[in-house]
Amino acid sequence: MRAASVTFPCGRNSSFAGASVLTPVLLGMIVGGLTLGRVAPEAPTFVEKFVAPWFNLFSLSVGLFVLTIFVFLAATFLIGETDDAGIISDLTGRVRQANLAMVGAGAFVFAAAYIDRFDLLGDFLAHPISIFGVVAASLPLILFWKVLKKRRPWFLRSIAGFQLAMILLAWLAVMYPDFISYQSGAHLNIFEAMAPEATIAILGWSLLIGSVLFLPALYYLFLVFKIR
Repeated sequence: MRAASVTFPCGRNSSFAGASVLTPVLLGMIVGGLTLGRVAPEAPTFVEKFVAPWFNLFSLSVGLFVLTIFVFLAATFLIGETDDAGIISDLTGRVRQANLAMVGAGAFVFAAAYIDRFDLLGDFLAHPISIFGVVAASLPLILFWKVLKKRRPWFLRSIAGFQLAMILLAWLAVMYPDFISYQSGAHLNIFEAMAPEATIAILGWSLLIGSVLFLPALYYLFLVFKIR
């Protein structure tokens, strides 16, 4: 029997797929640009001010890395959403490809940083938490591939989620407390940009009250889509 395959039809779905690809790439480019240290608000030309900080090899490499993460997570989570053996087999192959692409894209980020004269590797090795994050994200790969063969959706989702959390932990450990690096050498850290305590308190209560209203509706929506 020939295995079924997952296809992306033309039309509206193609537009949605294109937007789904572009969004994580641009998100990664923003993160890369803020990290690289080429943001220049006082630059004299349009290109130096609005183009160069984001359209460079390092920012593009981070965009590619974020895209591979999104593809990997999407394929992993979709495995548990169908009982069709053909589709599951197709998605399993896509998960393997996305996982390998994610590892390769991660290595490319460090290579691009070196080319752009940004010592990202040195920054990672200088922080014990970032080293722990990279190691913790890499070690479950063997377990993930073994579980992938057994097709245990929730176990796969848990491992993938843990890997993403460790990647974020490693990156944040390197960048903390700065989240914008300027071309002048100055930095803007999270404490300098923090809102007044009164504003944070109001925001906290708003989120808490909003969650009471939003989470039940979200659960109901999830339940509706899961009913067969």
